[in-house]
Amino acid sequence: MKLMKSYGIFCSRSARFLFFLTAVWLLVQQDLLLAFGHRNFMLPTCGILAVIEISADHWVFGGTCAKGAQGMDYLMSSARGKRVLGYALKGDCLMRLLMDIVVLGGGAVLAAAHGAADPAGILLGTAGMIAATYGVVTLTLVISRHWTILGYSLSAASAGCMVLMGLLLLQGYFPWIGLLSAVLCVPITLLAVKRVLDRMEAGFHDGMEF
Repeated sequence: MKLMKSYGIFCSRSARFLFFLTAVWLLVQQDLLLAFGHRNFMLPTCGILAVIEISADHWVFGGTCAKGAQGMDYLMSSARGKRVLGYALKGDCLMRLLMDIVVLGGGAVLAAAHGAADPAGILLGTAGMIAATYGVVTLTLVISRHWTILGYSLSAASAGCMVLMGLLLLQGYFPWIGLLSAVLCVPITLLAVKRVLDRMEAGFHDGMEF
């Protein structure tokens, strides 16, 4: 699959294995919280996911929109460079969405297995949480990819987490926010991919001074 092959150029196999271990850890954590009677476990899980995904992006696509981004000159020297980068960015979006579905969807299944009173309501609320988490993280990455300094990326992760927490709290009172988040995920994804490719194109015309 072109998306995953291109994504593998930017994200090593060991890094992908760490993402897998992170997903397993979060699932185990949710199961333990449920076992000890903590029912409001989804909110902190969303926050942890957001911080991890935004921070981890620093080592994958961090700085790709910054001036003089390292490694971009290699891609620009190839006729297929822009296409490969586009596939990689789409693969990144797909991987993050799958991780959100596995971790948060798995949490909903665990809640049902632990005897949740309203499994259907939990699944519906979880769908909104998945959309909100993916949307906020992806939108935050549009900003954080303009920086090459890790501290800035961590600050963006903290800000993204706070925005997500506020959005999820509002979603508890206004369920339609979950549907709106799902609808906005598509244009946000397109924006995240287009922004990096546009900056790459600008660098090509400006001699990498973009």
